[in-house]
Amino acid sequence: MKNHFLHIILNSVLVLRSFSVVALLIFNSFCLSAGAQAQAGLSQKKSSEYADAKIDSLLTLFEDTNKVNRLNKAGNEYIRIGAYDRTIRCCSHALRLAQQLNYKAGIVFACNILGVAYLEQGNYPKALDNHLKALKIDEELNNKNGIAYHLGNIGIVYYLQSNYAKALDYYMRSLKMVEELVSKNPSKGNRQLLANKFGSIGNVYKDQGDYPKALDYYLRSLKIDEELQDKGGIAKVLGNIGIVYAEQENYTKALDYYLKALKIDEEIEDRDGMAGDMGNIGWLYTLVKKYPEAEKYLLEALKIDNEIGAQYAEKEDE
Repeated sequence: MKNHFLHIILNSVLVLRSFSVVALLIFNSFCLSAGAQAQAGLSQKKSSEYADAKIDSLLTLFEDTNKVNRLNKAGNEYIRIGAYDRTIRCCSHALRLAQQLNYKAGIVFACNILGVAYLEQGNYPKALDNHLKALKIDEELNNKNGIAYHLGNIGIVYYLQSNYAKALDYYMRSLKMVEELVSKNPSKGNRQLLANKFGSIGNVYKDQGDYPKALDYYLRSLKIDEELQDKGGIAKVLGNIGIVYAEQENYTKALDYYLKALKIDEEIEDRDGMAGDMGNIGWLYTLVKKYPEAEKYLLEALKIDNEIGAQYAEKEDE
């Protein structure tokens, strides 16, 4: 089954400290004017000692923030292969160090990844706690991109607990911010984010049985994905539209959308997507009592799913 929330976190940008910036700061520490030194009554020796201490402090800070970044990067890689315990170890260490340094970019990134890892493990309280921490910091920094991401992530936590009222509230708040971002900067990334928000809202309405609203938001998402030629996004939305028709017992339309989604996922070699599409097709054939066709697709879906699971297990053992 497709992962509906990893892409929200993995596209986040970690702000790294540039060595050139540190070098400039170090250089500036040497540039104490003679007048300033005389005014302060510092001897040349004391001034040199002060400069050396400042350089040591800057270099230590640079190394420590780099360590936070390395730990966060490792945690991000582990989450890609489903090694959630390793992710939590790496990012918990990164979070503690970032908090000691008051390195806010490192704190936000660590909390984001921890939130996803705990969500994957079904630990909703810890997932929510970490996403709320990240949200609070980006609200203090007025980082609107970050705020939009965190609101969406919090919505996902509530959605997976079937708390649709709260999920919809956070999704709508996130959508409003993303629409503002798109109006100011209609970049590909912002428009993809907008398509994702429409899709998430469509999911809530689908699960609530409000099929007209679900279709409305899915079609908004599909329009953007088609404009961006985002085949992965197109396939995902087509599959969701198929589910809406299947739940209304319009099996002909449902099958049409499932097959379209499968064709695209095969083209882009999205095996996770293929497994989901085949599972949907197999289940639909079961509903219409076409059991040989159902068995064919369900067995193929199971085969792909097992292969994906084996690949993750192999990577985790490396």
